[in-house]
Amino acid sequence: MKPLYRTAFFLQRPPASLHEVAAVIEDWVFIRQGRPRPGLVRPEGWRGEAVARPLTILGAGWSVEAVLVTEATQVSWGIQVQHPDSEDPDLRWVINLTISQQGEAMRFTCEVGVAWVEDRGEAIYRRSSQPNIVIELLRRFGGKDATGSRPLSDRPYELKMSEVVGLVNFLVSPDRQHPVVLITRNREGQTLVEPELWARKLGSLAYVMVAESWETTFALETAVGSNRLVCWGGSIRIYRPGFTTDANPYNHPLLSVESIRESLEAKSAMGLVDNVVGQLAEVSAHRIYPGFLLWQDLISLLRMQELQRLQTLPSPEVIALRANASELDKMKEQVAALQAQKESLCQEYVNDVDALENDVKTLAADNRKLWDEVSALREWRRIASEGLRRVRGGEAWQTALRHVPEVNSLAEAVAVAKKELAGKLVFVLNSKSEEDAPFAHPTDVLTAFRWLAGPFWQSKAQRKAMGIPEESLKKVLPNWSYSGNQTEETMSRFEEWYRVDYPMPGGRRAFAEQHLKFGIGSDPTNMIRIGFLWDDANKLWVIGYIGPHQRNTKS
Repeated sequence: MKPLYRTAFFLQRPPASLHEVAAVIEDWVFIRQGRPRPGLVRPEGWRGEAVARPLTILGAGWSVEAVLVTEATQVSWGIQVQHPDSEDPDLRWVINLTISQQGEAMRFTCEVGVAWVEDRGEAIYRRSSQPNIVIELLRRFGGKDATGSRPLSDRPYELKMSEVVGLVNFLVSPDRQHPVVLITRNREGQTLVEPELWARKLGSLAYVMVAESWETTFALETAVGSNRLVCWGGSIRIYRPGFTTDANPYNHPLLSVESIRESLEAKSAMGLVDNVVGQLAEVSAHRIYPGFLLWQDLISLLRMQELQRLQTLPSPEVIALRANASELDKMKEQVAALQAQKESLCQEYVNDVDALENDVKTLAADNRKLWDEVSALREWRRIASEGLRRVRGGEAWQTALRHVPEVNSLAEAVAVAKKELAGKLVFVLNSKSEEDAPFAHPTDVLTAFRWLAGPFWQSKAQRKAMGIPEESLKKVLPNWSYSGNQTEETMSRFEEWYRVDYPMPGGRRAFAEQHLKFGIGSDPTNMIRIGFLWDDANKLWVIGYIGPHQRNTKS
């Protein structure tokens, strides 16, 4: 079976007994959107109870099996529902639901998978949506990750400025088992998607949050301590469980403003959120929920209980005394042999179970690690596919590659350039530089450094013709521009913006009088300046400023 969906949570408002939950689930099996499911017959005597039921054929290819497991401190009930695929009769869907009651607490799980009726060894291409029964249980009883944690909801949470630090604590909490989907606002205070729709569609899979204002994101950047792990201006980021403040950004996918707009145009609002639901469901299908009992866990418990029952059968002596006296010795030998065989088989079974449980734990840990790697690779594939799609659509590769980021921040771009371009570039950033500015295209900055250390350096150090610098720059960065000088008045009035603490011949002071620039206005996510000067004696470009727009006589 190919797993497609899994979720698990505590019921926020648990009912008094498992029977109330079982009644809701049984109604879901037989009723859809207020009407009986075609072809299904509810067996006589079924009254929505949490009881064990053998495999029962309901009609129209549907079947149900239920189990009940009673332990010292909790009672668990599970139901497995199977039904045919609506398009391919050779495929069947399997939905496993469990509910465990321990004291006043109730834990619920749901798994969805799909399999061939007869194994073909072929790949199955299906995605799971959020099952209606999960939505219904959330509506009736609510849900949350753990006792005392933030409730799951089919309505979006509003992230206020005063709650940003609390959100970061929630993001890094090891108890968090569901992703957080953060929707931001642009400068006009608008979101690009409908938060209410996203919350309804993702209610059992994620916490959907919407920033109170444009400024909220910058408070989040401060609280996280990095601009690599936030989003802004209408973009959306998915914070998966296991988040840390130094996490790899590709493990927590970002939906950029541009990609959201293009997806809305190509797929519509419903198509975009359904795609996100499918991605989150696929990842959740392999997530581990410690402390929750899945269907297979209940089956294993029943087997263990049966083993324990076998181990408490009457002793051989009792059985022998009841036998015919003339056969007593013979019966004793036979029973002793059977008892020894039974004990041997039981011990082998226990050993096998222990070994399998250890193997399952090891495989689960390996599986989680592999899925994290697969998720990161899928995010890379999505980004690379976006760049390739743009090139195939006729867009110049220079602009298309902006959507395939090589680095994730200005600081990372500087670090790569220092290592890769040593001997041609040196960084002596002045006090006004903002190496942590939230510029949205840091790979552009790295490309700019490479242009400085490539064609422009060759024209200066080796007298190799490059033509007009502006035209050369636009071959690799079409939307950038170059300025070869700054006025004496500007550098005099705003010396702290241009002065560079770099030794020059004759003791003259160094100023970053040349600069590369992208964007206008005051939005730090969409505007950058790189100020620099040429050291002819050492054949080096000296980078003296990186950050937003520098002060000048006009600003």
